[in-house]
Amino acid sequence: MFKFLFLLLIVSIISCKEVECQKIKYLATGNEYISIPTIRQNDAGIEKINFILMRYNGLIELSGDGNNHFIMPYIEVNNKCINIKNPKWIRDKFWIPNYNLEYQNIEIKGIIFTPVNERGLVYQLQLTNKSNSSLDLFAGIKVSWNNTYLTIYSHKQIIGNKKVIKPTWLNGIVIEFYTEVPTFAIAFGTEENKLLKIIPKEIFENGND
Repeated sequence: MFKFLFLLLIVSIISCKEVECQKIKYLATGNEYISIPTIRQNDAGIEKINFILMRYNGLIELSGDGNNHFIMPYIEVNNKCINIKNPKWIRDKFWIPNYNLEYQNIEIKGIIFTPVNERGLVYQLQLTNKSNSSLDLFAGIKVSWNNTYLTIYSHKQIIGNKKVIKPTWLNGIVIEFYTEVPTFAIAFGTEENKLLKIIPKEIFENGND
């Protein structure tokens, strides 16, 4: 059965306890459909997401590569990209990761959650200008979907193709992953009437971010 995942600007379920691996601290969250097992505390990036695909009776993992996370927050101040470094984290209701930090006179807040009964996740960003001057602010996400894996007792890479679609029903794009036929897809969207920057089509075809 063809499945959609929805990512809103945006699965084995594991505990939301901190996990420390190679000196990198992680948080995790998820719901009954999707899990986010590796949220990096140092830069608020999501290394991978997981979900069960009954067609293969296994766990599907979507991830970036060695240099890029699957999802990274992307913030511009006056058209200059800034990096999130070592934000302060709390867990709302012991499960929903929240972070905040200040960059000069800008307060940055982020929330990562998976709504109950939904096949997707939300990555919410809020920027507050605390200065007395006007600033051009932009918040979004950068996605690097480089690898797809299937786990049935062991970890195996799935070789397939991606197709980018711009549907009329969504303020965003859909990326289909298919082998012999479409297998699953991810939809990327924003809040209604919010600006959506879409990376040029040729970049996706070359397999980059």
